[in-house]
Amino acid sequence: MKYIILFLIILTGAVFGQYIVNCPGGLVIELDTLDAFFAIGDTSGNPLMFDYHVPWVKRASYFNVMIDSVIYTNMLLVSSICGATHLRSMRGPISASYDGFSTQWNIPMDTTGSIILTQSLRAVIIDTLPACEICYMAYNNDDINHKIAFYQNFDVLVGSNDVAPMALGAAYSGLGGIFGGAEVPYFWQAFEIGPGGGTDQVVARGILRGLATTPEIFAYGEQEYLSDDCWDPDPAVIDHGYGDSGVSLRWAEYQVNPGKAYEICTIYGFGEAPEPGAGVIMLALVPNTVGSACDDWARNPFEVAVLVYNVSVSPTLDSVRVCIYPDDGFVLWSDATHSADTCLLLAEALPPDSTAMGAWLVWADTAFFTSGPADPSIITLFTTTTSGVEPIAETTFVHIPDPVGVPPTIEVIEIPDWAISCTGGLGLDMKYYIEDDGGIDPSSMILQIGSEIKYLGDDFVEWADDTLTLGIPAYYLIHGNRVYFGIIAVSDSDGCIPDSIPLIDKFWVDTEPPFIGPPYPPSGAVMNDPNTAITFPIVDWPAGVDELSIFTKLSIDGDITYYNILDAELSFVDSILTFEPGADWPDSSDIVFCILQVADDVDADYCPPNILEDSVCVSFKIIYSAISEDGKPLVFNLSFYPNPFNATVNIEAPLADRVEIFDISGHKVADLSERFDSVVSYRTVWDGTDGRGSRLPSGIYLIRAVRGERTIVKRVVLLR
Repeated sequence: MKYIILFLIILTGAVFGQYIVNCPGGLVIELDTLDAFFAIGDTSGNPLMFDYHVPWVKRASYFNVMIDSVIYTNMLLVSSICGATHLRSMRGPISASYDGFSTQWNIPMDTTGSIILTQSLRAVIIDTLPACEICYMAYNNDDINHKIAFYQNFDVLVGSNDVAPMALGAAYSGLGGIFGGAEVPYFWQAFEIGPGGGTDQVVARGILRGLATTPEIFAYGEQEYLSDDCWDPDPAVIDHGYGDSGVSLRWAEYQVNPGKAYEICTIYGFGEAPEPGAGVIMLALVPNTVGSACDDWARNPFEVAVLVYNVSVSPTLDSVRVCIYPDDGFVLWSDATHSADTCLLLAEALPPDSTAMGAWLVWADTAFFTSGPADPSIITLFTTTTSGVEPIAETTFVHIPDPVGVPPTIEVIEIPDWAISCTGGLGLDMKYYIEDDGGIDPSSMILQIGSEIKYLGDDFVEWADDTLTLGIPAYYLIHGNRVYFGIIAVSDSDGCIPDSIPLIDKFWVDTEPPFIGPPYPPSGAVMNDPNTAITFPIVDWPAGVDELSIFTKLSIDGDITYYNILDAELSFVDSILTFEPGADWPDSSDIVFCILQVADDVDADYCPPNILEDSVCVSFKIIYSAISEDGKPLVFNLSFYPNPFNATVNIEAPLADRVEIFDISGHKVADLSERFDSVVSYRTVWDGTDGRGSRLPSGIYLIRAVRGERTIVKRVVLLR
């Protein structure tokens, strides 16, 4: 069976939130994005932990890491109780992939180096049941050795029961305990009702050996005693009844050399309740995959464990034996703790309410599985010589991915270049071609449309003929919106992910035509310069102006000529359309210049551009002799753009004697008068500085133009 992992990201505010992982079988894993508290439950709302739904509020799944006898923790309360260092300020990125997500911290050492700590939460399938693999890895990014150890605690709440009855293996105990060394059980369970409560109840299961890193200490019982421990579980939990279920795990200290890492993992997820009236229970713990070809079959070899629980057979189960029958291509390995024998004698006599455990190491032979994928089986069998007790057999299939499989590839077929003008209902689709030699797992697709996370089967998502189509809902197509879209994760049928996934793309929504500002010369002006240029500010946000769409008309005493941007007389630079006459304007002529068409620069492959519908014209006269004593044009005016401005503002003040800048309180901050001292210098640029060249702060400023007894004052906004 392959891993299938889905993500839903919920942001609850600018500071904190949570990630939600939806997994096979309805498992849900939640992660607090501030301190990495986590919670586990299912899509029906059944929790396995007290934190479920609000891990950032309840904060009942803390961890500690000890580095050279110094404790670091993600729990603020523990840091105050234990004198530990709180990790929040050291937190780095949170990342997501097709099969989980991780949180990272960079812990500085007294030296120049650091320890890079990673918490990974990864969905797995164990014996057909969904679970979460919880791992902590410390990488020594320093020049010296460091001793590192880990501690994990979480508050157990199963279904509706916060006092979940707990069992080691399968034997229920109403009293807490602490176990170390060889006494650490293979796994533990917690029940919504109890071991005899039937199969309809919720059951939690945690694995401590084999597939997990065996802790040096495991404690369970009253969470009040365990919830604030610094490093050693409170011994008060031993033989104490519990009114709030919890567990703590502590892993042994390990010396990590420079450039090396130390990783521990435990597994927690759903378990299975025994059938009512069962005299004997056999539980086979078999991983359902050796991992993907992309991670070189990371779970090879893998451990298969079989637990036998004598529920009620009296006086004993005799000659309790378990056997394993792996399919062709599987080989039994032996080491100091595992036998290569097919059958193991677990107990000569197993009394009621007790358990026995056997385990094997199984190797998937790479010389046998040379092509694939394949799903060979492993049969586990329990037998006893006790009369009337039938053998129990279970078959589990282990997924073997194609060892020569290649990762899928993604090719962008059709996405907007920059901006669109669509308002919905026009087939606005983003398309990707996704190819893989073994086939794509459609359920692995995690997609983003706007602020939403989407999956195959959701609205606006289609998958056909290796083509993924994302439709953009109309409610995102609002002027000024920036819409994000793309593929977050995808894998093939073996769990391989692409070597690269295109970055999340984005486009602007622009549903309004360009804006044309006041022209120069202003309408009605009388100009004396035979080379007077005509200018119009043209702005469009957010798409910008399509220069090639500009179409104009010039009339000289009624003689009409049309121009576009490819003509030498027209130019469009820095949002200013300029018409430069190819020859002197005739004396005493009437000039009319009109912008007949201008459009924004949207992707026309999706929707037509926004076109200015009404012509915008300016008319003025050219009279060579029309000069005042100081040689300036005869029309007095003040205009500027843009407003608000950030870096610079363009100011036009024909005929002005003085142009000055004042702050809102009336203090003059700049004098631009010297820039308006000739018949052709009617424009300047102000960069938001005072007379000494110092940058002025953001705010409202007044531009005052003065000619004789006439004064024009207008407001401009500076935004830094």
